[in-house]
Amino acid sequence: MSVFHLITPEIFNDFLTGVGARINCIACNSDTIYIPTVKADTETNNNEVNKYFVWPSAINAKYDVEPDNAQYMMVCKNCGYVSHYHAVIVIDWYSKNRSAE
Repeated sequence: MSVFHLITPEIFNDFLTGVGARINCIACNSDTIYIPTVKADTETNNNEVNKYFVWPSAINAKYDVEPDNAQYMMVCKNCGYVSHYHAVIVIDWYSKNRSAE
């Protein structure tokens, strides 16, 4: 499993809340935010399960999408403003908070 498959929309939302980031648009203050996701098909006990993960995109398209060259995005449905969050920071936050449970 890819490290990117750890970050679900719920975990990304927990990250944003946990670090005190704004969850509304910083350009127009709208709260109609979209987080791009990708569906990953997984299988458990011979049952297919569809799980959604936050879609990582490359910071620099010349290189592969790896945690140090990836970002997660939030898109405002009102004005289209896109906020970017470095994947390493999100993944590190998740790892630290998951181990604290």
